[in-house]
Amino acid sequence: MIPSAAALWLAGALRARPAALKLPGLSPRGTVLWVGGHSDDEALVAGALLIRLAREGHPVFVLTVTRGEGTGIRGAEADESVALVRRREFCLACTLYGARDCFSEAFPSRAHSRSNGVGYEESGEEVLATWRRLSPVDPVEVVRRWIERLAPEWVITLDPDHGMYGHPEHEAAARIALAAARRAGARGPRRVYAAENRFRSLTPGNIDPGPIALEIAADVPCAPRRSCWELQADAAGIYASQDLPELAATPPAEHSTFLRELFSR
Repeated sequence: MIPSAAALWLAGALRARPAALKLPGLSPRGTVLWVGGHSDDEALVAGALLIRLAREGHPVFVLTVTRGEGTGIRGAEADESVALVRRREFCLACTLYGARDCFSEAFPSRAHSRSNGVGYEESGEEVLATWRRLSPVDPVEVVRRWIERLAPEWVITLDPDHGMYGHPEHEAAARIALAAARRAGARGPRRVYAAENRFRSLTPGNIDPGPIALEIAADVPCAPRRSCWELQADAAGIYASQDLPELAATPPAEHSTFLRELFSR
């Protein structure tokens, strides 16, 4: 008997499912929340992990604290049209991850328009102070409400010390996520991790202080004939407005999600 095309596809899909991860503080169907500064942040440092977790049955949610309107479309624009373009890209990427939903808050994104090409005029602390001054609600309180609503066992964010490559809005978003998790108390996550990149082939100036608590391989099957890493590269490619690095060109030694533990209970 010749198997049907559907049966062959199902067999391939089952073979493509990676072995279930056994991760501290994360139950077999525990919810995971990503908190980033802008849409596309997750595609660089955590896309493969979010994809893998979603395929294992974990409810995955993706939250950004800005709409990214200050990043521009391969330039220095900062307006509503940019936010709309980035929102469309964000939704498409989240679909690829298999996320249950994605959300954007509207704290102002302006860091790129205040960059001289070498660094940023503001620090993460200054960005956070600005957001607090301009909003009637403390950003930490906003993210705490999301945490209590979604009840994640894990929160994954950026590095609060260097923001991936010194971006102050990345740093601010990570500090907000960590403070919100602590403020949520017993209703908060069991773990908060910073997702680190080690793209030394792409960004020789990248800061990677460690210590790394978990290294999760991304060169594992996540779809028929596609690895989790290849799908992460696809997600980065969805953000066509941002001129992200070509992740498919990176060497295998960089094909992991590196997690630094920020908080546990």
